[in-house]
Amino acid sequence: MATEELELVRRHRDGDPTALEELYAEHARSVWGFARHLTGSPETADEVLQETFLRAANGLARFRSDASLRTWLLSITRRAAADYGRSLRRRGREVPLDGQLDRGFEPVEPDAGADPGRRAERQELMDQMRQAIASLPDAERTCLVLCELQSLSSREAAGATGFSESKVKVSVFRARRRLRAMLARHVDGTGPM
Repeated sequence: MATEELELVRRHRDGDPTALEELYAEHARSVWGFARHLTGSPETADEVLQETFLRAANGLARFRSDASLRTWLLSITRRAAADYGRSLRRRGREVPLDGQLDRGFEPVEPDAGADPGRRAERQELMDQMRQAIASLPDAERTCLVLCELQSLSSREAAGATGFSESKVKVSVFRARRRLRAMLARHVDGTGPM
């Protein structure tokens, strides 16, 4: 773990309220993005973000430095999202999926100088990619998003998911293979879709 992270944890344990603010400023975007991937909804991701940092505030004093703070937070995020989904199902409410196809991606901003046909092709590819990622099995989708979109190492992703490092590597490999097959039409113009 980085020295800055250890110092942040020490400051929090010593009662410094700015330590948690710094933790939030550093990691909120990553936590929210992962929560959005897990829940499929920006509104639900907001709820999970809040719950993640509440849990982090309560647990930071007991934090062990065998993982990075980011990995620890993403692990909390995964559990908070699962708890939120279970809570909705227990109350007989449907888990929101309004953002299902936007998991892990920022909207494509139009390039004012780009050819409209090229922009349309790029948007179509992004839509197909969103749909393809959303259709992956949960473990593969989670590992792919953590490793590729969140830039975690397979070891860090294993810490965040509770999977073994080899399961993370295999899941990412399988996800890439599935995506390659699903998106082959866009890559070489011949694949099934």
